[in-house]
Amino acid sequence: MTSILVVDDDPEVVEGIVNGLRRKKIDASGETDPARAGAASKNQQFDLILVDIHMPPYSGIRVVMDVAAYAPESKVMIMSGKSDVDSIIECLRLGAIDFIRKPFSNTELAQRIEVNLMQPRFAQDPQILREHLIDSLWENIGNDTGSKRGPRLEQLLKFLFDSIPFFTDIKTNLRAKLEEIDIEMTNRASDTFWRECGAVLLTECKNWSPGRPSVGVKEFDHFHGSLRRRTLSRIGFFVSYSGFSPEFLEVCRSAATDGGLVVPIDRLSLQKLVESSSRIQTLEDFIRNAGH
Repeated sequence: MTSILVVDDDPEVVEGIVNGLRRKKIDASGETDPARAGAASKNQQFDLILVDIHMPPYSGIRVVMDVAAYAPESKVMIMSGKSDVDSIIECLRLGAIDFIRKPFSNTELAQRIEVNLMQPRFAQDPQILREHLIDSLWENIGNDTGSKRGPRLEQLLKFLFDSIPFFTDIKTNLRAKLEEIDIEMTNRASDTFWRECGAVLLTECKNWSPGRPSVGVKEFDHFHGSLRRRTLSRIGFFVSYSGFSPEFLEVCRSAATDGGLVVPIDRLSLQKLVESSSRIQTLEDFIRNAGH
């Protein structure tokens, strides 16, 4: 019989999950002290350990590290009711194989456990994990304010571009004497439309507070200048969560044939890209609209 250890500092959560799994004919045990989870995994062999991420002061990250040390043969699945993408990424980097968002049904959890136990360790589909992270980042961005939102926007865009199979060598935060580029990527597409976009694509990301003026012509000129200085770059995505001034949008259209096309992406467009089932087509639509 499958053996599961549930680690959460909330006794009611542990009891609910353990009882639900037992009703599904799964041998489940619970641990409400995360500091003892490592020893528990050493003393008894578990097929999978389900760990909550947020258990201050002993975080789920530390539990994942403990399990890796004490019971490396056990698989680890993480859960959370919050969208802390940084912690999720760190747990996955340390060896967790999947993430499930609270609240979830007993049936959903049992199904995810069954699928994960059938796979080799570290064999979770990276595309599924990436989509989980994209959803979590987008939720975080909607809740974040101030300085936290900017880095998350760049992180979100990196994952979105990574979901496009012909975007490779994605680099972030490139700093030089004359320019700063938030994201640069190589375009290895084979079809005519994308080949004409250039071998290297650039992205600028702005997260200005509501009190500041909208992104305007000055910001356009700076980014457009970066495009024109690069012979391999013909397209640049300019992402502004707070939107653009009418002057910015007008100069985008008028400069479309002047050595580089700047494609504006505001919050609603970004949401469309996140939710799109065909991100390649969505980006193509953005590019075509920017040129008219």
